[in-house]
Amino acid sequence: MWKTAIDDQLDKQIDNEIKTADLIEQLSNDLDWYANSNIESLQNNFHVLKNKTNQLSLNLKEKTAHKNSLEASIVDVSKNIKSMFNPKNWFNAEQKSYKKQKSELNGQLASTIANMTEIEDKLKNTKTECKDAEVKIKKHESFDTKATQSSLNHNRSKLKKIAASIEDLKKRKAHVNKLIQPKLKVLEEKTTLLNNHKIRLNDAQKYQRRLDNAATGKDRAITHNDCERALGYGNPKKIINDETRSINRLQRDIDKIKTKLDDISSKLARPIKKLIIDGNNLCYEKGRDKSKFIGLKALIPLTKELSKSYGVTVIFDSQIRKILKAGDKEIAQQFDKSIKVYPVASKQLADETIVRSASDDKTTYIISNDRYADYADLAAVKMNKLIKHEIINNKIIINDLLLEVDY
Repeated sequence: MWKTAIDDQLDKQIDNEIKTADLIEQLSNDLDWYANSNIESLQNNFHVLKNKTNQLSLNLKEKTAHKNSLEASIVDVSKNIKSMFNPKNWFNAEQKSYKKQKSELNGQLASTIANMTEIEDKLKNTKTECKDAEVKIKKHESFDTKATQSSLNHNRSKLKKIAASIEDLKKRKAHVNKLIQPKLKVLEEKTTLLNNHKIRLNDAQKYQRRLDNAATGKDRAITHNDCERALGYGNPKKIINDETRSINRLQRDIDKIKTKLDDISSKLARPIKKLIIDGNNLCYEKGRDKSKFIGLKALIPLTKELSKSYGVTVIFDSQIRKILKAGDKEIAQQFDKSIKVYPVASKQLADETIVRSASDDKTTYIISNDRYADYADLAAVKMNKLIKHEIINNKIIINDLLLEVDY
């Protein structure tokens, strides 16, 4: 499935949701821990562990000394044990005694080493517990209940916003997937066709290599026949040329589709919730020589269609009253009740109202062919929150929204 810009946003928000939920759990656990613990108990536990650590260290020191003593004794006894290659030593009572002593000492040494290993493990674990206990004391002493509760409340509120954002992104993702589905289908068909041509090219190249390596005319004739039976034509070189051209053409088509899909998904990924329409700007249809005034013919069906997905506001400058020969109330009544309609005092004021309204809200965009150069310092213009349109042949087209409306 094609990964769109909305998919990337959704993945980030889901990751953010997981991290925020983990943080909320940690903060909640910290508050519970603090409420159910006291500094005296933590300090007592630390001292117990500290004493246990000291005792284990002492035991280990004693066992180490004992081990060293045993090893020295084994060395001394070993010096008295004579070679067993001399048969006289086999049954010598003194030699038997030395060997028995060495065996007993080795047994004691093995037991001591095992005991030391057990003590070392306990000492290691106790030191870790002691360090953790010390950390808990410091944490308890510096714990800020008010700040932790405030952070918990903040992140709970944040999690709700993230969850709402995820639901919104899922809806937008479904909307985008529906809009790009026709192009995705074409992309899939062309990709399948491309792979088929690559397989055919690979087969033709194999036959060409057979021809190149053929030792006799008979071998070449057999190869031509095999090629024709398999690929429908006996000249592998021509097939290679034809398939290469087809592959290059299809790859160009696929690249164009992918670029278009990226462009579409990027535009549709914008967080548009509200649209402000430059009313006067959409009252003219493009002509060969000059624009033709069409009044509200395009605006009314356009705003009706847009209101299905967005909050829609139409702002006119004062000239619209004169051109339409109608008052504000009469103009507004021609639109659906959900559409907000505002005629203002002048064109300059209309432009400024449009740009400032879109600048104050990240989710608000402008539909107009005006570049608003006089307001280049405002966020709506700097962030290019301007959506172009075309009105031609009784149709209004807004490519950025993948929208066409007849009137």
